[in-house]
Amino acid sequence: MLQTGQIEAKYQVSRDTLRFYIEEGLVLPEKVAGKYQWLPEHEAALINILELRDLGLSVKAIKRIKELHETTWNRDSMAGEFGGCGGRASRFRPSTS
Repeated sequence: MLQTGQIEAKYQVSRDTLRFYIEEGLVLPEKVAGKYQWLPEHEAALINILELRDLGLSVKAIKRIKELHETTWNRDSMAGEFGGCGGRASRFRPSTS
């Protein structure tokens, strides 16, 4: 678990940039005693954000990708619970064979 200053140094990103990503809901580290605690999953999210920004994507586009990813994850987890969705949506899932 790292604190914000360590994340800044490790990924060469400013505190203002991290704050902006947090405010935009792109990464949500837990705040403990007034300090953000960056767990590995938060670092992974930050790495994804930085890589997408390096590819030229806007914050708005990254937010949309995140929304779609979370929707897909929720749909897939619910599909297991309710026997799958079938229909058109199944055409867009990658083949496992």
